[in-house]
Amino acid sequence: MEALQRIFKPIIYLALMSLCLYLAQAAQELTFGIAVISLFFLGVWLLITLMFGLNFRVSLIFSTLFLIKPFIPTFYAMLALLAFSLLTQYYQERQKLLWPFPVATTILIGTAFYGLIRSGTPDYALPYFFSTAIVPTLFLVCFANSKIDVQLFDLWVRIIVYINIFLAVIGVIISLLNPTKRIGSLWVTAMTINGFYLLGVFFSIALGMREKDKRKSLFWYLGALVIFLAMVYTYTRMALLAVFFGFFLMVFKMKRFRLIGIIILLLIPLLIPASMIDRVQQTFSFDMSIFIRVLAWYHALKQIAAHPLFGIGISTWQTWYLNVIPFTFLYAEHPHNLFLRVFVEIGVFGFICYFWIIYRVMRDFRRRIVKPSQDNYYSVIYIGMLSLLFACLTDVFIQQYDLSVAFWSCIAFMYALSRQPIEKNEDT
Repeated sequence: MEALQRIFKPIIYLALMSLCLYLAQAAQELTFGIAVISLFFLGVWLLITLMFGLNFRVSLIFSTLFLIKPFIPTFYAMLALLAFSLLTQYYQERQKLLWPFPVATTILIGTAFYGLIRSGTPDYALPYFFSTAIVPTLFLVCFANSKIDVQLFDLWVRIIVYINIFLAVIGVIISLLNPTKRIGSLWVTAMTINGFYLLGVFFSIALGMREKDKRKSLFWYLGALVIFLAMVYTYTRMALLAVFFGFFLMVFKMKRFRLIGIIILLLIPLLIPASMIDRVQQTFSFDMSIFIRVLAWYHALKQIAAHPLFGIGISTWQTWYLNVIPFTFLYAEHPHNLFLRVFVEIGVFGFICYFWIIYRVMRDFRRRIVKPSQDNYYSVIYIGMLSLLFACLTDVFIQQYDLSVAFWSCIAFMYALSRQPIEKNEDT
């Protein structure tokens, strides 16, 4: 391991230096408004650290505010403050720096950085580079070197659900005011926020199952229902299908959920907006979006066969695909499949490392936490993450910069908790 560290450290330093130059180039387009947003976000964090102290736990809880209204400037600012908190804590405690999956993360960063260099649109590709390589590595390193416990995880889950409920209430109101339009979100697109809502539904159900007070338990179940209604009104088919996929796993595993699942299913027809009815009718006839996805998958597989080792570069698809399709209405911004997109952009080595990290963490969490604890709370959290990955079969949810924060935070929590003993829950 020491020999590997001696080899990888110079490579990492060189990559960081190159990344700084790349960021400097992208910063040339920095506007006054973007600078003000970033400075405001950092200013609020500075105020909170003065009140509660400078440590990673405080910065982590503060970073959840980013999910209320994600902006790319605050995304970079949030990653910077988390890295700064980790470095401050490291120099204060003088402990050995732990680096989870050093080989896999190094290869992932290297292949992603090479894909970034090959991109012709650095301002567009940079967020995807960070969400694909930097966010996983940074969060895993931060959590591995910080004091992570079950109480912090529970607090984080509750905050994520509170934010989901807040966004869902606003989204439902907007949707009711615009019944014929597919809008209802504070986020930029319905696609991305539906991935966040998907996590919120299962996290809220998990909290309801853990809560022993019936009134508090009812609050969490109602919260899950409100979040689900927001998903219905913004309507992304694969996200809703992923909810049903998760429901099926829960019904198969736990009998106490069956009544709740049936109630939710019965309420759906009463609250379907006109925009959703139109899309459902299209599903049973000819839906152009399905054809566009199938065509994109076909061309993605051709590109994987042609460039299997290092891919075609991050966000190169956008400009390349315009020259491939015969008509512009067949255009797809990406391959509409996370697994294909990662393979297309950074090649087989980056693909294996990216999904191997996810697989290892979730496998260890299931073996060391879900099964030994016999707690439905952890089971539903696990199912929620599986459902989000299932939704990525036709979209790229977790590669979007905003949702990547929530997903990889949960993965990092799973990694940290799976290395701690969890007491067996005798009440479930």
